Amino acid sequence: AKSYLATLPFVEGNKIAVMGSGTGGWATLYSVNKGTSFQERGNPFRAAVALYPYCHLPEFESDAPVLILIGEFSGMWPAEKCLDIANTKGAASDVTLKIYPGTYMHFDFEEGEKIWHVEDRQVKYNPEAATDAIARVKNFLSKNLK
Repeated sequence: AKSYLATLPFVEGNKIAVMGSGTGGWATLYSVNKGTSFQERGNPFRAAVALYPYCHLPEFESDAPVLILIGEFSGMWPAEKCLDIANTKGAASDVTLKIYPGTYMHFDFEEGEKIWHVEDRQVKYNPEAATDAIARVKNFLSKNLK
């Protein structure tokens, strides 16, 4: 997808970021992890944003600056695992982690509770966390896609 986007006339090919939530957040981290083998490593994403990802990625080292936003109580996606990524020694790029206290998975999606009611994972909208996350993502992308 990134290679295709880079060919479009309205896209600056060297300023493409990747963002995902939940399993997509894990895929986002996976896509910028240098330990992941991709055919085209020479032109990595410029930045990565992962919302409540599953953070179990041993040997994480990023090609790009990473922003991870996760609720303290993200159920089967433990926020503590994201500390391992944020505290990785020798990472090529910065990892910024924000854990929202008292907050659950899908904190940014108002209708999430109606859609994703799963017993082992609490889903709850948190307007304060959602507003903060939007501001953090905008600032992060503005800084890293110059």
